[in-house]
Amino acid sequence: MTRLFPDQEGPRLFGLPLGCDPTQALYDGLRSRLEGQPPEAAARVRIYLNTRRAARALEAAFVAGGAALLPQVRVLEDLEADVPLLVDLPSPPDPLHRMLDMSQLVARLLDLEPDLAPQSARFDLAESIALFQDELGGEAVPLSRLETLDVGHQSGHWQRSLTFLKILAGSDDGDEAGTDPSGQNRQRRLVEALGRIWAEEPPDTPILIAGSTGSRGATARFMEIVANLPQGAVILPGVDMQQGPDQWQAIDGEQDHPQFGFARLGRRLGVDMAALPAFGPVASPVPDRAALLSLSLRPAPVTEQWMRDGPAHADALDASLSGVTLVEADTARLEAGAIACRMRAAAEDGRSAALITPDRVLARRVAAMLDRWQIVPDDSAGRPLSLTPPGLLLRELAALAGRRLTPNALLPILGSPLVGGLRDARRRHLVLSRRLDLSFLRGGPPFIDGAALRAWAESPKARMEEAPAWAAHLAASLDPLAGDAQLNVGGHAARLRVAAEALSRGAEPGPDAVVSLWDKAAGARAAEVLRKLEEAGDRGAPMSAGDFDVLLNRLLSAQDVRDEAFETHPLLSIWGTLEARVGTAEVMILGGLNEGVWPGSTSVDPWMNRDMRRQLDLPLPERRIGLAAHDFQQAANAPEVVLTRSVREAEAPSVAARWLVRLGNLVDGIDRIAVADGRAGAWSHMDDLRARGRVWTDLAAAVDRPLAEVPAAPRPAPCPPRAARPDKLSATRIQALIRDPYSIYARYVLNLRAVAPPGKEPDALERGTTLHEVLEKCVAAFENEPPEVEVDRFRRIAAETLEEIVPWPAVRRIWKSRLDRIAPWFVATEAERRADGKVLIQEVWGRWAVSGLSAPFTLEARVDRIDLLADGSLAIFDYKTGTPPSDAQVRQFDKQLYLEALIAQAGGFDTLAATPVGRLEYIGLGGTGSLRRLDASPDEIETHRADLVRLLTAYQDPAQPYPARTRPHKITYDSDYDQLSRRGEWDDGDDPVEVPL
Repeated sequence: MTRLFPDQEGPRLFGLPLGCDPTQALYDGLRSRLEGQPPEAAARVRIYLNTRRAARALEAAFVAGGAALLPQVRVLEDLEADVPLLVDLPSPPDPLHRMLDMSQLVARLLDLEPDLAPQSARFDLAESIALFQDELGGEAVPLSRLETLDVGHQSGHWQRSLTFLKILAGSDDGDEAGTDPSGQNRQRRLVEALGRIWAEEPPDTPILIAGSTGSRGATARFMEIVANLPQGAVILPGVDMQQGPDQWQAIDGEQDHPQFGFARLGRRLGVDMAALPAFGPVASPVPDRAALLSLSLRPAPVTEQWMRDGPAHADALDASLSGVTLVEADTARLEAGAIACRMRAAAEDGRSAALITPDRVLARRVAAMLDRWQIVPDDSAGRPLSLTPPGLLLRELAALAGRRLTPNALLPILGSPLVGGLRDARRRHLVLSRRLDLSFLRGGPPFIDGAALRAWAESPKARMEEAPAWAAHLAASLDPLAGDAQLNVGGHAARLRVAAEALSRGAEPGPDAVVSLWDKAAGARAAEVLRKLEEAGDRGAPMSAGDFDVLLNRLLSAQDVRDEAFETHPLLSIWGTLEARVGTAEVMILGGLNEGVWPGSTSVDPWMNRDMRRQLDLPLPERRIGLAAHDFQQAANAPEVVLTRSVREAEAPSVAARWLVRLGNLVDGIDRIAVADGRAGAWSHMDDLRARGRVWTDLAAAVDRPLAEVPAAPRPAPCPPRAARPDKLSATRIQALIRDPYSIYARYVLNLRAVAPPGKEPDALERGTTLHEVLEKCVAAFENEPPEVEVDRFRRIAAETLEEIVPWPAVRRIWKSRLDRIAPWFVATEAERRADGKVLIQEVWGRWAVSGLSAPFTLEARVDRIDLLADGSLAIFDYKTGTPPSDAQVRQFDKQLYLEALIAQAGGFDTLAATPVGRLEYIGLGGTGSLRRLDASPDEIETHRADLVRLLTAYQDPAQPYPARTRPHKITYDSDYDQLSRRGEWDDGDDPVEVPL
């Protein structure tokens, strides 16, 4: 018989001090207690650990210790393997099936109470109910306790929540807290069954539980059973061994305190935590720091003890904080850079370093920055399945299902590395995808379908004989996703799989085609998610494609995948706070120490508020903060610690973690008392910590700084030769020549065009084009009938035209409303215009060879409308969807109407002879409509002609530069060529620098 402990009355509880390596301490304690016993004694010891990582670490410690038999290392989650078969427990339901079944009930509730939440939230609410039921089972709270809750003083929301939970409780068979055979319910039933067996026949071998804080009710009950076994013991990690009885009593009830769980467990077992023995000869690496942190973390009601106990730490502050560095970076990027530099420095010194953070964004940033030096850390979490190539492709396809296909939705699918087949097929797929993008999708229709894809493939733009087959395959692959039919979850998953596999095989699969989509760990995990969804079949109510998209994103985001393709650095690791409980490194970096990150924000229970949870004796939201505080306290007691945070997050100031604030306030207070007592000079230990941190932020900033100073580009003013300068411009481009000559140079000299975005957007240009077409048809159909008849005709034509050419339903309604509003005004003013003359032409191009120049130059313009007035002169109208330009703008920049007048007077419009112009007018379509008439006198028109000749003469001179942004309309004006001119390196106030070409 193996014996590790002498006989004693009552439970057997041990602690591992803060900051020690829990795995090594457990191994050393076991070896010392097994010393002198036969080799097989170790094999009889059974140890329950909280995670598989902890189990692997302990086994590795035994292997490293030399040849010996290993103890039986188990994980608390696998407790069912130790329960004899005579315990009758039904099989646990599949978590997905459980959530889908619960979501049906929640959906019915939301139908009756739509103000509670949108239907898309039913999966979140279903999962929260499952967690709540799980918590009830783990804490041994019978469902009948719901009937005892007093909610008379609560709001209607909480009363409805309780009513719904009672309905769910009534649907279970029985009144026990453990009727649900899953999760913590099942774990507690296993624990109680094992406890009954051991009570009748206690095991004659040592049984230990180590590494668990007992935060879950079922685990705490198991710890109680094991602690009372003859050779049983519970070993608590990260116990503050320096707290006295008063401190332990003070934290009882303070759920946000790091040692609260241990205090509650000690009270439950009747153990004096102040006299808790250590498991073996082990102590905190830096006892002075452990005592300082313990004092800083005392509950708020007793922080007056800082004044009493703080001065005693003054002489030990140097020793306490000598291994601590505080990094307060200006930005999250700089924080990640400082961490990466510190980890690289540790690796170069041959020391191990671990980043501990609950912030996965920070972890990925650090990994990306280490990749600059080809360093791959061992990241325990990997990355979410939703961010892997298979997960991204499935998300894109699920988001597309049930919706009209847009270029913006199609392009990410075509660009996925898992689409298009392998080798040559993949290469041809990429070529065709690029041609489709540039020749059809860019600036093309906002919505596309299979017919449009096939039509493009048959056109000369495709330029590849494989294009028709490729386009047909693409259309056929996406067809299963068309339509927003209400399907069960299995139907949605099946059609998603069909589409994804077809796209992955490519258009030329051949007999040996493979689906690369499901390769590697991420692909296998994604295939498993789809398989489970398909197996769920008709569980849950039929749902729309949008609801299935929400469900799939939840499932993909909930799983992490580690990429085993790269060899990781043996000394560098990235851990979550859970992994940090079982390991240590020579340099421990605690990252993301901001409120809302570490500690995270307290989650809101949609079913139980704080008062209701207190009545049921359930943990309060602060319990999670207490667990996070324990992780911080344990890791911060390592010999060398780097504490990091960013001062700003997402352009807003951040708030330091409460533990950093407490530590800083305590240390500053101790320093001030020491100075007042004459025991120290004017010195701040916190400033010392920050100074050490600035070493790493300065280094991170230096890494990003270029090796050589790159001078900023000057404001460009190119001078191309006369032959390269444009000899033709439209009237609208004359304004650009005045305001931003560089844009004319880039477009007409360099022949550069801005690449249009994928698909059309309902922007100002599209709105203007559409409204012009509506007005053209309305003016042509005007018959000078009674106003109400003309208004009805106007609105009918507008509705028909918008229905024909505007593909966005919401935008169509907005634009129609705008036209309906101005219809009476436009009809009334149109009648006045018809009384003055008649319509001659609409939307016609005209040209004029400008005279008086040293070289030929043609001015072009597309006129909105020209009328013939009663006196034989012409009236030129221009429609403005916004506000017409002011007199000053017309005089200096917006000369379009005057330039059109010059073309008309020169006979530049094919169907019109040279005729004087007697009226120039803007028809403003904004608001309720407005008119703005310009001075159309011959002298004014001649003035604008002279201005045009002077402008064009200047730019026909080879010495005249094309400076950038000479007179932009607004400071916020953006040009398509700002990047080319390297704007940002120069300001609008800088002098242009001429560049002869």
